[in-house]
Amino acid sequence: MESLSDQSAEVNVSDWKYALIYAGLGGAVGITLTISSAYIYKKYFEKSAAAPSNENGEFALTAEAVRHQIQDENLTSGLLNFNNSNGITNQSSQPPMYNQGLLSLLYHIADDQAIKDGFNHRGIVCNSCGMRPICGIRYKCANCSDYDVCERCESKDNHNKTHIFLKIKIPIPSLINPRNALLDPLYPGSNKVTQSLQWDNIAFYKKSTHFDISEIKGLYEQYSVLSDSANGISREVFNLCLGPLGRKANLVMSRLFKFFDRNGNGYIDFNEFIHGLSILIKGNLEEKLKYIFTGYDLDRTGFISKENLRRMFKAYFGVTIDLVRDVVKGCEDSMPYDVDDMHGKPVSSLFDSPIPVNTGPSVSSKEKTLQLPHHEGSVYGKRESMWPVMEAMSQDAIDEMVDNIFRNGDRDGDGRLSYQEFKACTLTDPTLVSWFEALGTIF
Repeated sequence: MESLSDQSAEVNVSDWKYALIYAGLGGAVGITLTISSAYIYKKYFEKSAAAPSNENGEFALTAEAVRHQIQDENLTSGLLNFNNSNGITNQSSQPPMYNQGLLSLLYHIADDQAIKDGFNHRGIVCNSCGMRPICGIRYKCANCSDYDVCERCESKDNHNKTHIFLKIKIPIPSLINPRNALLDPLYPGSNKVTQSLQWDNIAFYKKSTHFDISEIKGLYEQYSVLSDSANGISREVFNLCLGPLGRKANLVMSRLFKFFDRNGNGYIDFNEFIHGLSILIKGNLEEKLKYIFTGYDLDRTGFISKENLRRMFKAYFGVTIDLVRDVVKGCEDSMPYDVDDMHGKPVSSLFDSPIPVNTGPSVSSKEKTLQLPHHEGSVYGKRESMWPVMEAMSQDAIDEMVDNIFRNGDRDGDGRLSYQEFKACTLTDPTLVSWFEALGTIF
């Protein structure tokens, strides 16, 4: 067994195959190794005429070097299997198929890296390591005026975490490269979290939530770019995470923020953040019911009154109307601009060929032409005029829903619902939990 040593570690390598795995993967894809890759390259390739080295004279694995080594392996395999002087085939030396497969793998890795390096972003310098020009994949910060990094530096994640990087493979002509910020920051936080998550905390959250270790680490990264204070996520950032729905006050949003902000200090810290998401994303109905009941209990009496239900239903209906309005507006904005030209024209004008006639019962002349509704500023008419009508209709529906729930759920007839009565109601009326899940997971 050969021992390979350097200043930082000693690694025992029993076969050249394993040495090549260490050296090849380390050199080809940029993995940092404790063992000296250059030493392994030299040990294995020093007898080859195609000993790989870069412009600094250092050994480096390349597709060309691996190709030569594969050819050498094939030649050696053929020589070892010739008949010996006695006419007996040497059965002890078979073609090294494992070696061939390994070298082929390393060839493809090195070849893929060579293809990436073929893209030279001339005039672009890596702001982290100083590579000039950037070769391979270029990453441009969309939130900075002029900040670029290479593929290797991007993985180090040393830049502002709230910034977005654009992945650029094909080089852009240097004179038309943008020199200003392309996007406004998408993360509403200010990256105030600087300390890392300790292992003891990770172990605690793994036991107290439904998340595994990798999910906990990912959620902490997300929390760090959403926090705008050392205390955590403020109500202002919470509203920004709601998008257009956060622009006006609504009781449902207030109760959801209260669900996260357990201690009531006006901020959502990471402990509250991860436990809240654990219930919203992976919690069962039994876990959610306690918080849903608390959301309805606006007076904090431990019971739900008719007025509590009425206010929450009204707020939930308002959220639903806003969601529908936002979806409809998005659909209208995405429709072709020439739809406005349809005003006063029949649907048949959309077709190039004529529509067959006399294919059914006769109709009056007024029914032969199907026209779109009259509109001003909208392809479907004054859509905003229908929202007040729907809201007015909802009041009667809400009152009827509240009366039915109390008629069937208020077992003791005291005019309020206890937690057990509320829990029994949810088994027959699942709409009681709708407000809690109306906005998804928010974060």
